[in-house]
Amino acid sequence: MNSSSYVLCIFVAVCFTAVSADLTCGGRSEVSSIQCNGKEMTKGGLCELKRGQNASLVLAFVPGMSSKNVTAVCHGVIGGIPIPFNSINHQGCEGLTPSCPLVPKRPETFKTTIPVKQEYPKLKLIIKWELQDIASGDDVVCIVIPAQLV
Repeated sequence: MNSSSYVLCIFVAVCFTAVSADLTCGGRSEVSSIQCNGKEMTKGGLCELKRGQNASLVLAFVPGMSSKNVTAVCHGVIGGIPIPFNSINHQGCEGLTPSCPLVPKRPETFKTTIPVKQEYPKLKLIIKWELQDIASGDDVVCIVIPAQLV
């Protein structure tokens, strides 16, 4: 491998790590990709949430732990204050392909919708989404997505 190829490989690895680290907030999984409304989320990206419509979330990850059952937890973080968002489907296994149980190192895809009510104010926020192991309460995966209500 010549030196320019080596430098390119390091650059790509550093950029991928920065993107992943910027959008994750814990858990024992490796996040492969995050899509919001069909748009790939990257560092500095913003997910537009249209009021009066459902938003879609697709999360590809590789679990680092096993879990028989997971629950979905969502918060809207506004001004640093996490506000529970309870109108989501909390049955995490229903959105997983393949479904529960989670097996370490087996790729998973989680798909869900987020109902965005018309009466929500127009503002910027952070969506914090977690899949938690029901037995232990530990985060299997946790992501944060910068968003804007429009």
